[in-house]
Amino acid sequence: MDPNFTVSSDFLRANNVTLGGNQEKTTLHIDADCNWTIAEEVDWLAVSPVQGTGNQDVTLTTGVNPSAIDERSCQLTVTSDDGVRRVVTLRQSKADETLTASTAAINFGEEGGTNSFTITSNTTWTISGVAEWLSYSPSEGTGNATIQIAVQTNNTEYSREAVLTVTGASGEKQTVTISQAEKAVTLTIEPEIINATAIADDYTFQIHGNASWTITVDDNTWLTLSATSGTGESTITVSPVDNTATAPRTANIRVTSASGKIERICTVTQAAATVPAVMPVTIPNLGRYIATFASSFTSPLKVTDYGFVWGTSPEPTLENCTGRVSSTDAALLLTETSSSGKAQELTAGTLTADVENLRSGVKYYVRAYATNANGIGYSPDVTFETSGNIPGDDDNPSPNL
Repeated sequence: MDPNFTVSSDFLRANNVTLGGNQEKTTLHIDADCNWTIAEEVDWLAVSPVQGTGNQDVTLTTGVNPSAIDERSCQLTVTSDDGVRRVVTLRQSKADETLTASTAAINFGEEGGTNSFTITSNTTWTISGVAEWLSYSPSEGTGNATIQIAVQTNNTEYSREAVLTVTGASGEKQTVTISQAEKAVTLTIEPEIINATAIADDYTFQIHGNASWTITVDDNTWLTLSATSGTGESTITVSPVDNTATAPRTANIRVTSASGKIERICTVTQAAATVPAVMPVTIPNLGRYIATFASSFTSPLKVTDYGFVWGTSPEPTLENCTGRVSSTDAALLLTETSSSGKAQELTAGTLTADVENLRSGVKYYVRAYATNANGIGYSPDVTFETSGNIPGDDDNPSPNL
């Protein structure tokens, strides 16, 4: 403004004014030799005084421009008593950008849900940040806004976190961290010990709880599992193969939650294998040329052959016996007393056999036997002697009387 400029009684002059975007105060100088009044148009501008006489400084006070995007303006009309009017344009620059979020962090429990935060701003903004388990709206806007957050249920054993970044038009940033607690996990097994027989069979244990789990075995060369991964309640079938070794064996089945925070162990111990155990032979019927043999056996493995062997020397075997009757002979009667394993294999039984063509007056040794994958088991020696005189070489087991 020209400080030397004066307004006559029928002339009035005042210069336009420009202010910064923040709360500002400036002076409008009026040169006049008359009375004047100022009419103001907007509520964001305070004018003092609004009337006067002659030369005078008028104080103009503005609030902060609410926008960091657009400047704003208004017009002041200065009018003299004689009706001379001058219009003064006041312009206020756009404000410095402001951008704040009402919180820096929002926490959710495992069940998820909804929450919100507010943005206070005088500019345009956008929100970035992606996680498949959360959504938010709106993702962009201008000025103040409330942002709605929705979080899904956390079905994992891990806590999780996402960062939302609010960015203003000039690059101002605010971050809000969204975090969610992990799922409360339970995991137990029952039973924790399985004692398995030497013969192949199926056993089970139960997994209880809500965890996702995987199963590993320290030594899986001799057993298989019906499942090695899953979620929640389950029944696991454990299937060992035959143990043909003479020592027991053990494997640890480890059930581990997805995060590895929980581990449960089921210990499987499989019995050692031996040859069948065979009871001493009894002879309920004995004649000059015939005898009835009886015995029984038990075995940790499937029995594949069984019978009786006899001879005139102690401890007869299948290789050096005088006579034998085996499982393929019609003279041998088997009564099965136990079958084991998933295939229900023969593991125990009683044997009887009616034997003919013995020689009269001879002392015999007899043993029962049973065979499994581990070998042959024999009963102890039992001796018996047929009746009659000791025959010659021409002894006839079936003489003509």
